[in-house]
Amino acid sequence: MRVPGRHQRWAVRRKGGDGVSWNQVIVLGNLTRDIEARDVGEHIVYKGGIATNLKMGEREEVMFLDFDAWNRTGEVMASHLAKGDECILIGRLRTDQWESDDGQKRSAIKMTVDRMQFTNGRKGVLAKQDDEPGFKKPKRKKDAPSDHAPLTDDDVPF
Repeated sequence: MRVPGRHQRWAVRRKGGDGVSWNQVIVLGNLTRDIEARDVGEHIVYKGGIATNLKMGEREEVMFLDFDAWNRTGEVMASHLAKGDECILIGRLRTDQWESDDGQKRSAIKMTVDRMQFTNGRKGVLAKQDDEPGFKKPKRKKDAPSDHAPLTDDDVPF
């Protein structure tokens, strides 16, 4: 795969085919729950959910999407984000398939997060899955004065 220049389009060619395939999604929304870590052998997967909405006149459409973030990306997300926090997730969609206890085939679309972007006053802090030289962990101001009253779980609609 070659890296495109400024005015070129991204394209990924599959071996043996002449079709173009691309799977990338960017989601801006609010976390629906706190991110939880699970140990899966040599790696740690961080699981969470995000909600995004689209307003069309008087009508509002809300979409809920579960996601997985691996290694450093998930670690940064889990330590700096909580339920209700807004963020941008960049990654790819995948379909999980399983069979329920009653024998029914089930599936769900989920997101695998490759990168994320803070939006609540954390300007330009980008977490990548691979450890980059010069990456600095964002610092959270714990006792900073606030213009707003603190939010509780009852204030967040997710």
